[in-house]
Amino acid sequence: MKKLEEIQEELEDIEYEKKYTREKIEKKKREIEELRNKLSEEILEFYDKYRESFGGKVVAVVENGACSVCTMKIPGKVYSEIIKGKEGKCPNCGRWIFYIE
Repeated sequence: MKKLEEIQEELEDIEYEKKYTREKIEKKKREIEELRNKLSEEILEFYDKYRESFGGKVVAVVENGACSVCTMKIPGKVYSEIIKGKEGKCPNCGRWIFYIE
């Protein structure tokens, strides 16, 4: 009888975890949708197209004049445009790059 009670408690714990996990999944889906709504159509298309082939790292930050993913130096003209707030792609790895002050 004790074994049955233990198994029942485990089952209840699992059911609770399942409910909690579903809620977390739904919350993350809403967060993703909110973020997607803030992006341009061009960036979304690029992201959706290359997400899998880039291993989920589609976007990179320009740090010290270099791509944060491939670490290659960004050419001067491209770098100038990026720091002015324009969008662009890393000429080496092809990821979407942006600059954060």
